[in-house]
Amino acid sequence: MTEQVLSSAYIAEQQSAATETLVELETRAEKLAFAAVGGDDAAVSALADLNAQIERAKADVVVFQRAKATADRREAEARHAAGVASRAAHRVEAGRLAHEFVALVDEADAAVSTFLDLLKRVGMAEAELRREVRAAGISTDSAVIGRSGASIFLSDRIRIATSPDASFRDNPPVAPLTRRAWDFLLRDKGGVDV
Repeated sequence: MTEQVLSSAYIAEQQSAATETLVELETRAEKLAFAAVGGDDAAVSALADLNAQIERAKADVVVFQRAKATADRREAEARHAAGVASRAAHRVEAGRLAHEFVALVDEADAAVSTFLDLLKRVGMAEAELRREVRAAGISTDSAVIGRSGASIFLSDRIRIATSPDASFRDNPPVAPLTRRAWDFLLRDKGGVDV
């Protein structure tokens, strides 16, 4: 025979109903008690019947109390088991996410290292370009944006992208600025034409 699973709420309702029945029976018995003590045979007989019903009702209330305690314990155990299973599943997922996260940080570290190396190379290339432009007799004191500070512009792009208000700030690429700034040399085929 399989055991029926009853919720503690259902059992509590049954216990409440049994308690109400017990209260009603005891109220009726109190009303009959005076007449029974006074010698009313019908009251004595009815009171004896009510007393038997009261004892059964008390036994029912005790059974429901015990059943509710068992249901409460089982439900608590089930919640605990579900909590354990849920935490275990979350731990597995957290472990998977930790692996992904650390891999992304590794990738970002490599990208930052590459970026820092590129910044250094950009700075050196810019300095070399500006030396050659001066040696060619071309003024480098122009106020043209992009003719100096490319590595600073690039660093600023990272700073802006990672700032709290990044979504509200313009963060244009640097290459178009430098391309426009040095366009006269990019189009130049080797002659000194400035």
